[in-house]
Amino acid sequence: MTNRSKSKWPTFDGRAEEYELWEERMLCCMHGAGLKRTILEEPAGPMTAEQRALDDKLNADAYCALAPLLDNTSLGLIFRETKDKGRESLKVLREHYIGKGRPRIVSLYITMTALKKADTETVTEYIIRAEQIITALKSAGEAPSEGLMMAMIMRGLPEKYKPFTLMVTHGSVNMSLGEFKAKLRNFEAAEDTDAAAEEAEERVLKGRAAPRRRTSGPPTELTCWRCGESGHRKDAYKGLVSILVLLDLSAAFDTIDHGILLHRLEHVVGIKGTALCWFKSYLSDRFQFVHVHEVSSEQSRVCYGVPQGSVLGPILFSLYMQPLGSIIQNHGIHFHCYADDTQLYLSMKPDETEPLVKLQACLRDIKDWMSRNFLLLNSDKTEVIILGPEHLRKGLDGVAMASSATVRNLGVIFDQDLSFKPYVNQVCKIAFFHLRNIAKIRKILSQSDAEKLVHAFVSSRLDYCNVLLAGCPSNLLNRLQLIQNAAARVLTGISRRDHVSPVLASLHWLPVKFRIQFKIVLLAYKAQNGLAPHYLQDLIVPYVPVRALRSQSAGLLVVPRVSKCRFGGRAFCYQAPLLWNQLPIWVKEADTTSTFKTKLKTFLFSKAYS
Repeated sequence: MTNRSKSKWPTFDGRAEEYELWEERMLCCMHGAGLKRTILEEPAGPMTAEQRALDDKLNADAYCALAPLLDNTSLGLIFRETKDKGRESLKVLREHYIGKGRPRIVSLYITMTALKKADTETVTEYIIRAEQIITALKSAGEAPSEGLMMAMIMRGLPEKYKPFTLMVTHGSVNMSLGEFKAKLRNFEAAEDTDAAAEEAEERVLKGRAAPRRRTSGPPTELTCWRCGESGHRKDAYKGLVSILVLLDLSAAFDTIDHGILLHRLEHVVGIKGTALCWFKSYLSDRFQFVHVHEVSSEQSRVCYGVPQGSVLGPILFSLYMQPLGSIIQNHGIHFHCYADDTQLYLSMKPDETEPLVKLQACLRDIKDWMSRNFLLLNSDKTEVIILGPEHLRKGLDGVAMASSATVRNLGVIFDQDLSFKPYVNQVCKIAFFHLRNIAKIRKILSQSDAEKLVHAFVSSRLDYCNVLLAGCPSNLLNRLQLIQNAAARVLTGISRRDHVSPVLASLHWLPVKFRIQFKIVLLAYKAQNGLAPHYLQDLIVPYVPVRALRSQSAGLLVVPRVSKCRFGGRAFCYQAPLLWNQLPIWVKEADTTSTFKTKLKTFLFSKAYS
């Protein structure tokens, strides 16, 4: 065997697309070392002990020549199972990098899962790297779907691409891989343009540079990454109105068929065995009767319905209604369900008719499904409201005739302008009614009992869904503050001429404005820790600076650019990051929800009464 300098032997860096070229160079070096035949060919026929010993020595030499050429990952594939066996090691490497077996496919999927877009590379370069792995998968006999390929590509995108991934995953239109790549490139172009514009504006404001003027040529029109049209980009949502449909079910909890429910628990939810037997025992052999003045009626078997006042009842009803979500999604309509309250909503331009046709078809399918499942959709009590600017609402003449000016959604009154004035009026009316009744009996109540009544009938109404009032005019919030002031006066007995702020502080009550902020920031904390619904988590984006800054460890959130002239400044996606970024570090770093609540109230309390 001839000696040859190992420094001239090619090394392998673990890239599958380079393996075949590397192996060809490596075999040429093995040939020069007299080991090519040993590493490629199995011994022919039976061998004597001396021949076997010689073959084992040459095979070990081939392994020792091969191992130093490999990267850590490749060496890890062979050094345990095929150590000192060059021939077997080469087979393992071939199977892993260019084979068509399961180990090769698994290895490619692991590589695809670990794929990340580097900050220095463009989207095009990142897609090329992903397509090389996809091509290798196809060569190995695997045929990944386009949906899986898009999911793998999105997995490796940085946090700033979250709006794009949300559009793809939550969108109602299926797109091909080619359309996906085109929209991803358009998104990158739009973000780069916005970043350049912000940087130029910042430089102008700081006096570092004068704004550049375009000397010639038309302005560049970018393609919108959402709709694919040119020249408008983020203005795609302007001029839209929203239609909200609130479905009403008659005696919803009382008409659930036990047989259908058990079948759905077993075949849709996947509950089997002992757990399913528990549900069967819970639902079967139930009887009901009326008992009045120590006289009871005959018992009757209960074959339908679930107890509405129980903990398990609403959960079973939600599982019973689960197939309804697929029906609504098939029509491309957005929806939310909370127990027996189902609401559909969509946004559209006033001159469009196709969304209305889809909505009507969806309602027909919902009614048919409910009829087959022993549920009754009450058409007379189902409400429709059009939300948006008044001049755009007038364009929907057909829907406007059937819609209402206000609707009640989970106890909150929605009006067409989302001003919530009717809701505040109702809260004030009911709260003052209860305060007058409490004031009449205040003298016979202890301090603790009176405080319990105030919290039960007044404070609970001020706190219910108060996040919706974020960004509302001050005159609207002042009306609610008057309720809290009146409750404090009734509870402590001070006169109307006495200043109420010290009383509120002594009671440890946050003012209404800060109670709203408390609820918003608490939802932001839960969203960041996986304790909030996904549709709220998707609205929270951590701030990641493009370069190393002190602010990267401050736990900041991205505050989106919105139009504050109407509803943009009141949206949760704007208010939550805005308020969160104003918190000190010692509040943000709370490790439990209860600790965070305590620290947050301490901070807001000192801010309100300092």
